[in-house]
Amino acid sequence: MDNIYQQIGGEKTVNTLVDNFYNKVLVDRRVNHLLNKINLKTQKLRTVLFLTLLMGEKLPYSNKYPENPLDPQNLTEEQLFVFEEIWHHVLIDMDLLDLIPLVSQALFMARSIKRNKTNHKALSYNYSASSKN
Repeated sequence: MDNIYQQIGGEKTVNTLVDNFYNKVLVDRRVNHLLNKINLKTQKLRTVLFLTLLMGEKLPYSNKYPENPLDPQNLTEEQLFVFEEIWHHVLIDMDLLDLIPLVSQALFMARSIKRNKTNHKALSYNYSASSKN
């Protein structure tokens, strides 16, 4: 049985998705400033790799995958929601509605991880501050 990646057309479709996404990000004043200081080509490659894995396709092993300059952990909740909104528009425009839940779930996980890290830091700070008393 084909995975989602293969069902939607593989590499060509994923590359088009990513290009369309970043084209919309570049014109969205709420988040376009986030791309000012990063290498967009590298960021697009990271996004293609992430989506490829998310859709069930295996990647050949490489220790040379580029770093992720636009780390979701460094984004605000509002920025993550804007990215989700943009992804939804791209998926609707490309008639890939079945992918909306998958992308939403990935962004939900990013928000959850961010919240957990933030809460963990706060707990660690509170514990260390209270142990000094």
